[in-house]
Amino acid sequence: MTETVKICVCYHRPAFLFKEKCFVPMWSGKDAAHKISKEGSALSEKQINWMESHCIGDNTGDNISKHNRKYSEITVLYWVWKNYDKISNPDYIGFMQYRRHFLLNGNTFEGTAADTSNQIYIDKIPDNYVEKIGLTEEKILSVLDNYDGIAACNDTKQSIRSYNETHFSQDIKYYNKTLEIIDKDWPEIAPAAHQYEKETYHSWSQCFVIKKETFFKYCDFLFDVLQKLDDFCKDDYKKLSIEQQRILGYAAENLWGIYWRCLTNSGMRFKCVPLVVNNNPFIEI
Repeated sequence: MTETVKICVCYHRPAFLFKEKCFVPMWSGKDAAHKISKEGSALSEKQINWMESHCIGDNTGDNISKHNRKYSEITVLYWVWKNYDKISNPDYIGFMQYRRHFLLNGNTFEGTAADTSNQIYIDKIPDNYVEKIGLTEEKILSVLDNYDGIAACNDTKQSIRSYNETHFSQDIKYYNKTLEIIDKDWPEIAPAAHQYEKETYHSWSQCFVIKKETFFKYCDFLFDVLQKLDDFCKDDYKKLSIEQQRILGYAAENLWGIYWRCLTNSGMRFKCVPLVVNNNPFIEI
């Protein structure tokens, strides 16, 4: 039987729409649509109508959609975890974001090479974009014939601990607490967590494609740690800006990298690819 893949693309406002059958456009934070976002405004009624027409909401069944301002796009991962049959129960599940897209056709795009962060920045989506970046179902499955997964990876030239210590909006205590939770409750993952924090090569942004079974194990780990971190942070949220309140979303980026390192240590092979990043992702409605 032919294996199937679905890549969920997380949106929080109208942007370039992936229409091919292997993509699932997801509305990240549908129940928070009327709240001020990181862009400084809530969605207009026209934007809400567009999102309703083109995206699956993350607010049905078992969900945490209303907590999007803390979790960011991780509300979509939670929804998929708890409502997996609603996206046709694929063998492989992947995630990208409205402005960050896998490049499967080499390390250059339209003559531009990936930079030191393994990203290529563009100002406009060109015609035949999906074919140009290689994100067809056939291409994705051909890669997965030779690898256990696909991940966005880069070499930051600084350790993850150093990055977290200098991050523009996050207190290092949240990163330290994350590691403390892993040490206490996930001892099988703790060695990878401490190895990963010293490395400069990492996987980030929750951009990946993995087997269904691996995804479910990852979510068991991810949301257990995030819930405990949320409890630790509960008295801080009211003191923080909208950007700073995204504690759990930022923590989740670290947690994916840690879990990816744990998977690679176990022998899983990932195709590590660049990302094409759209500098002007939002469209006028």
